[in-house]
Amino acid sequence: VAILLVIAVPAFTGRIDDDRLRGVAGGLFQELLVARSESIKRNQWMVVSLNKINNGVWCYGVSDSEAACNCDPNSDGDFSDNDCQVDLLNRVVDYTSFPGVQVSGDSSIRSAFFDPDRGMTWNGVDGSGSLATFTVQFTSAGGKVAQVEVGSLGRAYICALSGDLSSYPAC
Repeated sequence: VAILLVIAVPAFTGRIDDDRLRGVAGGLFQELLVARSESIKRNQWMVVSLNKINNGVWCYGVSDSEAACNCDPNSDGDFSDNDCQVDLLNRVVDYTSFPGVQVSGDSSIRSAFFDPDRGMTWNGVDGSGSLATFTVQFTSAGGKVAQVEVGSLGRAYICALSGDLSSYPAC
């Protein structure tokens, strides 16, 4: 029995890491698809914002306001008191739901603004800015990387940047 556990536990841990990575990347991918669709349906700007705070603390949220939303828990650690809301309901996902998953890049807020006419992605509201892309890379505790990206025309896709994530194509 002990030999079987020595063999099975590392494989099981790797599987859990992969599932967490696929879960967070797939969740953001779905939020981007819904935000684009809702922007056209409601005829209003929708925003998806990712906030990498520091030391593995990150969150992303969706807003139906015309500004990037900040899901930063500030000093109280409460992710529910934020401005990432749709129809006055909080729309936030944070690192506590996906232990061991990190966001690559600098600490900052990155946002995808979806226009209500065509669902294209801009770097600001009202179309006075420029068409923009939105890219996020998530890294699992095991070192695998999944990338979620929205092109300037609003099309989202997801891929495996490193490591084998069987459900995602290679980037």
